[in-house]
Amino acid sequence: MQNRFLGDKLNIFNMEKNTFLCSLGFLGYMFFILLNNSGQQTNLPFSITFEYIFLFIIIFKLYSDNNLVYKVIIHIMLFLVCAKTLMYSGRIEVIEALVLLIIFYYEKTIKPILLIIGSIVLNILMEYISILRNTEGDTTWQTSKIFFDRSNPPTLILGNEGDVTQASMAMVGVLKDNLVSNWQRMESFFHMVASQFIPLGNFRAFHDSNVARYIQEITPTLGGGYIYSQWYFWLGIYGVIFVACMINQIIKLAYFSKQTTIVTVSCIYSLVLFTRWYAYFFDFLIKIPFLLTLVLLIFKLLYPRKRKNFKLKSSNFVELKKKKILH
Repeated sequence: MQNRFLGDKLNIFNMEKNTFLCSLGFLGYMFFILLNNSGQQTNLPFSITFEYIFLFIIIFKLYSDNNLVYKVIIHIMLFLVCAKTLMYSGRIEVIEALVLLIIFYYEKTIKPILLIIGSIVLNILMEYISILRNTEGDTTWQTSKIFFDRSNPPTLILGNEGDVTQASMAMVGVLKDNLVSNWQRMESFFHMVASQFIPLGNFRAFHDSNVARYIQEITPTLGGGYIYSQWYFWLGIYGVIFVACMINQIIKLAYFSKQTTIVTVSCIYSLVLFTRWYAYFFDFLIKIPFLLTLVLLIFKLLYPRKRKNFKLKSSNFVELKKKKILH
C-alpha cells in the first residue's frame, strides 16, 4: 500500500496563500499564548480551552508560504506552546504540539525507532512533571508508576492511567447499580449533541453533556474517562459500536481521501487531539475540529480560489484553434 502522509494533505490544500488570513491565524495564536494559564480558561467571560490555539496554528500554516522563514516561525510557535504548557504544569498540550510538528515537517523523515524512544522519554518526563505538580497530593516518588523503589514497592502505585480507568469503570458502574435512569442518560446524550454546535462556552442547562464531569455529581471519580465508556453511558453497547465507526471514518477521511478538503483538514485536527478525546472529553473529537470547519468554510466563501488566469488561457487556446481551422 502506498504511504499516505498527513503533511502532504495539508500542503496540497486547495486554498490560495493569503497574508491577511495568515495574520489572523497569528493574532489568534497570540491571544491564546498570552492567556494566564494553559488548559481550561476560567478567567474569561466564556469557557474556552487552550487547545484552540492549534486551530490558529493550522490556519497560519495553511495560508502562509512554505519557505524557511515560515517554517522557523511555526517551530517557534509550537515550542512556545510546549513551554507555556510545562510552565503551568500541563502535559497533554505538549504531546499535541509535537504531533502537529511531526505532521507538518517530519512525518516522512522520522524513523519509527526514534518515535518509540521519544515516546518513552516523553512518558518519563510527563511522570516527572506530574510528581512536581502534586507535591501536596498522593503522587510522590514512592508511589510513582516509574520511579517507585523496586526493592521495596509500595502498596499503592498511582498514575493517570489508573485515574482514567477508575472513572471509566464508574461510568459503567452507575448503570449497573441503577444510579442513573434511562431518561437521565438520554437527556445527557441530547445535551451532548446540542453542545457540539456551541463552539464557545458551556450552558448550565447542559452540565450533563460532559460525562466525565457529570459522573462526579453521582459518584466520586479521579477524572477523565475513556471515550468508549462515555458512549456506553449514553447508548450502551450500540454507543460503543457507533463511536468506533465514527473514529474509523475520521481516520479514513484524514488518510485516504483523494483530495484535501476542509473536512480532511478538520479530521487531521481531530487526530492531533486524540490524547484528549480518547481518555478525557469527547468534545475534542468533533466539537473543536468542527469550529475549524466553520472558519475555513467562511474563509473559502470570502476568498474563493481564483481561476481567472486559467479561464483566460483556455479562451485564448480556443480562439487560436478557431483561427487555424479558418485558415
